[in-house]
Amino acid sequence: MTQPPAGRPPRGPHPPRGQRGPAPGAFGPPQGGRGFGPPPGGFGPPPPGYGPPPGGFGPPQGGRGYGPPPGGFGPPQGPPPQGPPPQGPAPLTPDPLPSGAAPRPKKGPGKVVAIAVGVLLVLGLGGFAAWKLVGPGASDSVAASSDGAPGAAGSEGAPTSCSLVSGADLAAVLGDDGWTALDTGAAVGRVYDSRVLAGVPQSCWVTDSLNEKLSRVARYEGGDAAARFAAEKQKAQSGSFLGKDVAVGDEAFCTTPDQSSSAAGALVRRGAVLIYVGTTAAGADADAGCTLARALIEKVR
Repeated sequence: MTQPPAGRPPRGPHPPRGQRGPAPGAFGPPQGGRGFGPPPGGFGPPPPGYGPPPGGFGPPQGGRGYGPPPGGFGPPQGPPPQGPPPQGPAPLTPDPLPSGAAPRPKKGPGKVVAIAVGVLLVLGLGGFAAWKLVGPGASDSVAASSDGAPGAAGSEGAPTSCSLVSGADLAAVLGDDGWTALDTGAAVGRVYDSRVLAGVPQSCWVTDSLNEKLSRVARYEGGDAAARFAAEKQKAQSGSFLGKDVAVGDEAFCTTPDQSSSAAGALVRRGAVLIYVGTTAAGADADAGCTLARALIEKVR
């Protein structure tokens, strides 16, 4: 379009009367110009166009691309960093003891060993004392009180009480050595020959004044006396202290010393009654011990 003339517009109608109507070339495209049509070559992409760049959209040639860096994502290669290591949290420390409190002693291995040795020593001494009291070769001073508890049968002032045999009969058979006899009930001591008729309610322990010669008298009565006699004989045979058979009462056999007892004796059955006497009064002579036992059995009530 043409530009209006510069300066003050002229008075009168505008445009001048002689120029009413569109100016030449007002609505058409300017002569010799491009006009309003599509530009030469159309509206397509300008050469060389908007297609993908040569080589596509992949990583640039010779570059690293989009994969992991060379060497992976591990720690960087090279010498370790210089300088002090990073400081972690401070180690925990025990709380201080309250003021005036004594430090608690630590139990070292030496103290633990000393305690263990002390316990074993106490147990060993206790077991040895018990073995000496009731085991083989126990002290001759061991006897029983009238209720079956251990005591000193031959001590001065000890009561003499045996419901099975009198003191006079003991002295007549075993010799006048100041014998002490005590009812012990079912109590049994190995030193007094508990191998036969163990635990029967009627039982006495007998000892001399020096507690060197020990004897036991036991009596059992019941309808199974014959079966009990057979069982006792079998036990004596299994224990290797069975002696010879003797002709006393309905049936009888002798016992001999063994590792568990140094006594010899005899078991006699008279009908429903069993009587056993074991004694060390004859020493190691089993036949002499059996003879003394049979003689004392004749005195048992």
